[in-house]
Amino acid sequence: MNVTNEDELERKRAEHREMSEVGYLLQKCFDLFKCGIFENVKQSPLLEPAVTQLLIWMNDLLQRADDRGSRITFADEMVPDTGDITDLISKMRNAACHMKSKNTVLDFGSIRFGVLFGRVPNAIQYNNEIALSSDYEDDVAVYFGKYRVYLRRQAYRALNELVGIYGIKIR
Repeated sequence: MNVTNEDELERKRAEHREMSEVGYLLQKCFDLFKCGIFENVKQSPLLEPAVTQLLIWMNDLLQRADDRGSRITFADEMVPDTGDITDLISKMRNAACHMKSKNTVLDFGSIRFGVLFGRVPNAIQYNNEIALSSDYEDDVAVYFGKYRVYLRRQAYRALNELVGIYGIKIR
């Protein structure tokens, strides 16, 4: 197959568009962290939409990284049967965006959106087992069903790894 100058030019344009979109999404994610909405222990009515938007943007970024062979795979602090961070964000994004998602269902009901600020080792127990907890005083645990993401230890870390993969400068 003979690659023409036009083909090469279109490939470069597509690559530039991709990097522009990735840079925009990464910046928006970091802006959410910088604005302080995840810091305030008084729950804002804007917290759930902010987390939902973060999950949408992060899922897009993580799927793009996976598509290019740079999947982010850390699994630190995961609840059982979660997979890696790319899987977790995908499941949580689906739960946040689809009201009938099975990702919010637990044995004893469902959790559409749950937040634990700081260390809460036994927030909810069911049948003598811990169903919801947060192990860190300095972090925020967000739940959709059994799925938990720590905003600093997991979400922020994944964003920093994405910055490294793409080599994009964040202001």
